[in-house]
Amino acid sequence: MKIKKADQDRLVHIKESAGYIEEFTKGISYEQYIKDYKLRLAVLKLLEIIAEASSGITRETSKNFSGSEGKILNHIRSILMNDFSGIDYDIIWKSVKSQIPQLKSMISVVIDKQE
Repeated sequence: MKIKKADQDRLVHIKESAGYIEEFTKGISYEQYIKDYKLRLAVLKLLEIIAEASSGITRETSKNFSGSEGKILNHIRSILMNDFSGIDYDIIWKSVKSQIPQLKSMISVVIDKQE
């Protein structure tokens, strides 16, 4: 099934943002992350981009995902939407280290199938 151009663009935004998160946090400890306000803001903004891009993906394109991609994207959206007054950097860090690499890989597979 061919993915619409708008969805293809959204998937590329997700993949690129995940890549930047990986790049920015490579070799960084949780303690370094917490102390670096600019890094925390950058990661948060990139997660927002992922959440926003993923919320616009059509159902038709979502059918190309295994259950895992959808669960990860939903988890990222829920982290950001729950309570902005009390951002839980522990949860964000755990997601960055455990889910972002997996998401990037899975999205790459979906994109590659279209090329």
